[in-house]
Amino acid sequence: MARQLDVNLLFNEEVDQHHRALLEQYDKLSEAVQQGNSSTVITQLSGFLCDYSSEHFDAEDKLMVQHCYPQTDPHRREHRDFERDITKLKKKLELEGPTRKLAVAATGILLRWIVQHVNKSDVDMVAHFRKCQEPEIS
Repeated sequence: MARQLDVNLLFNEEVDQHHRALLEQYDKLSEAVQQGNSSTVITQLSGFLCDYSSEHFDAEDKLMVQHCYPQTDPHRREHRDFERDITKLKKKLELEGPTRKLAVAATGILLRWIVQHVNKSDVDMVAHFRKCQEPEIS
C-alpha cells in the first residue's frame, strides 16, 4: 500500500515523514492480519496512533494557520473524528485484548483515513498551500 501512495505530499518534511510512518504501520498491520499474527502489531499500533495523531495534527494545524487555509475547520473536524476512532480502538483493545477482529477493524480505519483524508483532504490542503506560494503575474 505505501508504495502505491504519494507520501511526499507536502513541502514540509515533518508532515511527509508522519504520512510515511502511518503508511508503514498500515502495511505492517495488514500483513500481520493476513498472516494471522496481528496481536503484537495491534498493541504497538495503538501507541503509535496516539503519538501520530498528536504530533501530526499539531504540525498540520500550524501549516493551516500559517497559510490561512479556508477549510481549516472541516479539516480539524476530520482530525477529531479520527482521534475519536483511535480512542474507541484503544478502549476495545483494553477491554477485549488484541483480537484478530480488532486488527481487521483497525486496518479498515487506517485505510479509510489514508484514502479519504491523506489522499483527499491533505492533497486539497497542499494545493491551497502551493497556490498561496505562487507569485502573482501582473
